Amino acid sequence: MILFVGDIHGKESVLASVYEDAEKLGVSSIIQVGDFGIHWPGRSNGLAGFFDKSKSKIPFYFCDGNHENHRLLDKLFREQQSDVVEVAKNCFHVRRGTVLDFDNDKILFFGGAQSYLGKRDDPFVLDENWWPRELPNLEEFDLFKTRFSSADIIVTHDCPGFLMRDKKYHKLWSKNGVPQFLKDTIENSDTKPVSWFFGHHHDHSSWDIDSTKYYCCGKHGESWLYSATNCVKQGQRTVE
Repeated sequence: MILFVGDIHGKESVLASVYEDAEKLGVSSIIQVGDFGIHWPGRSNGLAGFFDKSKSKIPFYFCDGNHENHRLLDKLFREQQSDVVEVAKNCFHVRRGTVLDFDNDKILFFGGAQSYLGKRDDPFVLDENWWPRELPNLEEFDLFKTRFSSADIIVTHDCPGFLMRDKKYHKLWSKNGVPQFLKDTIENSDTKPVSWFFGHHHDHSSWDIDSTKYYCCGKHGESWLYSATNCVKQGQRTVE
């Protein structure tokens, strides 16, 4: 079984709760769908410290969201020269367009999304809370599209633009490049994935559309417990 986990945003208490559930449920892996927030500038390195102290043997994998320290993630990639980059003990960033095998499923990872400023948000400042690398580059878009039909499961931070229609921002957001690209990719593919897990929208819901089941993984580490036979929603987190 795999625990697919929603946005964590650098909160160590949320990560601890995720691992408590994962141990109780007996999962083989945790996959987080971006906005993890490890090594965030100007913040105590609580997430990395959690892994240093943890005795759990359950590996943690994540695709990047828009709220990540992308400069550091790219630096670690250059140093390790691997599409699966160890960013802390037993914690791995999976690069965009990478396919990994989990429990006999081929899972394609594709991080990245565009940030938006809310009325109460601080301005974007380079290397403090915003990075141009939040968006995929052309090579990463092409790699995802090339490997799409080989995947049983898709893991992204954002989602295709035909989802989230109940959101007030849908009309504006759905015209953005990433949701448009994801929409076009699946609509033009002869082979559809069985499941698609994503974050970004802080919704904990699922949809059945044209033989693919879509799961938004929520926020504060809300999650879905996935196995070959079913997928079960896991509850709300307490955030300290």
